[in-house]
Amino acid sequence: MPDFRYALRTLRKQPVFSISAILTLALGIGANTAMFSVFDAVVLHPLPYRDSKHLVLVWQTLPTRPQNPVLTLNYVAWTRQAHSFSTLLAMSTRFMAFRNGGESRQLLGARVSRGFFSELGVLPRIGREFLPAEHDLGHEHVAILSHKLWQSEFAADPRALGRTFTLNGESYTVVGVAPPNFDESLVMRGVEIWCPLALGPGVDLRRNNMAVIGRLQPSVSLEAANREMKVIAARLADQYPDLNRGWSASVTPLENYETEKLGPTVAALLTGVGMVLLIACVNVANLLLARSDARAKESAVRAALGASRGRLLGQLLTETTILAILGSVAGVALAYAGLKTIIALNAVKLPGLENAGLNGRVLAFTAAAAVFTGLLFGLLPARHLLGGDLSRTLRESGRGAVSPRRGRGSRNLFVISEIALSLVLLAGAAMMARSLLWLQTENRGFVSDHLLSFRATFPSSEFATSVSMEAYYESLLGRLKQLPGVRAVGANTNLPLDSFMLVGVFFQPPGAPPAAGSDRPIAECNLVSPGFLRALGIPLVEGREFDERDRRGSPPVVIISSTLARLYFPGQNPVGRRLTVAIPAPGNPDVADEIVGVAGDIHYLTRPAIESLEIYLPYAQITWPNIYVMARTTGDPAAVVPSLHALLREPAFGRQSTAELMTMQERISVLNDKPRLNSLLAVLFAAIALLLAGVGIYGVVSYSTMQRAQEIGVRMALGATPRDIVGWVLKHALILIVIGIALGALGMLALSRAIASFLYGAHSAGGWPLAFAALVLALVALLASYIPARRAVRGDPVSALRSE
Repeated sequence: MPDFRYALRTLRKQPVFSISAILTLALGIGANTAMFSVFDAVVLHPLPYRDSKHLVLVWQTLPTRPQNPVLTLNYVAWTRQAHSFSTLLAMSTRFMAFRNGGESRQLLGARVSRGFFSELGVLPRIGREFLPAEHDLGHEHVAILSHKLWQSEFAADPRALGRTFTLNGESYTVVGVAPPNFDESLVMRGVEIWCPLALGPGVDLRRNNMAVIGRLQPSVSLEAANREMKVIAARLADQYPDLNRGWSASVTPLENYETEKLGPTVAALLTGVGMVLLIACVNVANLLLARSDARAKESAVRAALGASRGRLLGQLLTETTILAILGSVAGVALAYAGLKTIIALNAVKLPGLENAGLNGRVLAFTAAAAVFTGLLFGLLPARHLLGGDLSRTLRESGRGAVSPRRGRGSRNLFVISEIALSLVLLAGAAMMARSLLWLQTENRGFVSDHLLSFRATFPSSEFATSVSMEAYYESLLGRLKQLPGVRAVGANTNLPLDSFMLVGVFFQPPGAPPAAGSDRPIAECNLVSPGFLRALGIPLVEGREFDERDRRGSPPVVIISSTLARLYFPGQNPVGRRLTVAIPAPGNPDVADEIVGVAGDIHYLTRPAIESLEIYLPYAQITWPNIYVMARTTGDPAAVVPSLHALLREPAFGRQSTAELMTMQERISVLNDKPRLNSLLAVLFAAIALLLAGVGIYGVVSYSTMQRAQEIGVRMALGATPRDIVGWVLKHALILIVIGIALGALGMLALSRAIASFLYGAHSAGGWPLAFAALVLALVALLASYIPARRAVRGDPVSALRSE
């Protein structure tokens, strides 16, 4: 306790030093606390389900695609044959047309198997789970609402139970409301309504849109479950070769779904913010080293009066611990404010980010960081202060002697370390910023400016036949073209953006030997309207676009992408030739379509160009209930929104449900959310590191010039000009800067491949990111060296000599 009180008095007497050290630590510890809270919420946070560690996802797999939706037929077989699970739950998601007395809108709905909520251990907040009888065909018109939908459509009224609404044109009754956190698993993210899944007689078992969640038996490992599912998959491939040949199965932890993709990115950011903390510790250690010279006489006097080295060390570590604790408290405040700002701005949609906060795990991490930093920046200055001959120190201090070399090597080493670490952070931030710029501006194969889009669904309750759907589709697009400010209109079933590859089809080039199942090549399939390529600005390389000739009953036609043409028709003009395509609709045979055009490639930025294989089919020949409509506008797309809403409320054009009305640039911006967060955090860390490095260099050069006051006085007395002295000081600083930048460049080159692996459009750390970082850091370091150098030559050299 006396040590604690003495340490507080000592720090109070040196407010500039104390505040500088506390603020430096607050920046480092605060950034680490905020980043760890994000890591905890996004990656480490356990799912809110009963015994979530035993919950798994069961997939159908192909050699090239390890995670695929499950065939209904296979799910039914798995429930009978698999013994590794205490239960297997199924969830089939699709967009549904929801109407609660107002305008029809689309929402993501899910049909779930019996006991879905109770088996997960999360019962509805109000109401009940589905009854067993409600999973029979004809009795499944009941629903459990998401908490969000209950609030938005029913004003969070508990009396909503028993209310009815329309779903896909049919009446449904509310029987429950899910708790707010039920969709924390990303496999359920965005689901707004749950209905019973009927699997009795009359159900189409060939549907392949199921997510299957299993609970492992207590004695069964993940590896054992994987082995059993592969055996069952092989058995089903023999039993149903037309559906399962080439397919297998796999089991993965539910809590790892999608978050495992975030893990490397968050881990890289944690590494970056850890480097910020290390730089902060180096800075405070430098401050303590400079302060230790001034306290050398004090320690020597106390040792002469009988204090042991252990006693002196304990006193010094008490001071550093107090600094670490105060820095941690200030850091927690900074972390809290930063997290609240990120969440309130809602600038990114990182899953689980809204749950980030200062919980017990995060505060425990902060406490551990405080202990670690207190030891890290305290031990070396303590060794420097107490490691020499204290009696000699006392004798020399009595004569006024000053050792200009005392501690200089350690301080120089610290500065070099700061510069090297700062260069790595700066270059990494520049790479992330370049990656984000690349994602935002890279050519995607179409023109995204002035493009308004929305999703439309044609429910079967409104359109009993494909003919009626086709007629309405054509009239809707025709009416949209007449809106003021609309230059062109196109529609398709698959947006030309990453993460929107919804439907793939098998195809067979002419002359290729027949192949079956997964051995056939596969391409993304798009059902498009006439003029679609022109509306989106996709270039037509060969042939023609679809037009009014390409409709039901006319010869089947197809347009292919340039990459597909180059790979499967090398050195040939494919126009006029035939491509056998598996039509993406139940019960349709493969059709030999005539190739009428070759379109430019769509560039999916997260995939190699060779994978961008596209097949376009006329919507009028193969209808589909879900489409994306895109309107090319002459001016700002926002100006067209009011007239578009008015059109969709007209009785003649209100039969579809709509969702996601936004510009294409807004869609691209949403896709860039996670890279944007990475870039913003990396730039923030780099800015803090640059600030700390500049302060550290300033402190070392300032203290060095103060120690060399006598030498500077002698040089000026002998005729050295202020410019000579400044150049002399800067030369010594420049040596440290060059060594630090060289070491940092070597470190960045060693890490470049790892950093580039999770950045889009980045291949190495070479080029301008590293050069830019080195230039910025060198300028800041030289400025931080120049200021104390100029101040040193403004004094009176005679006074400096007399003081010695």
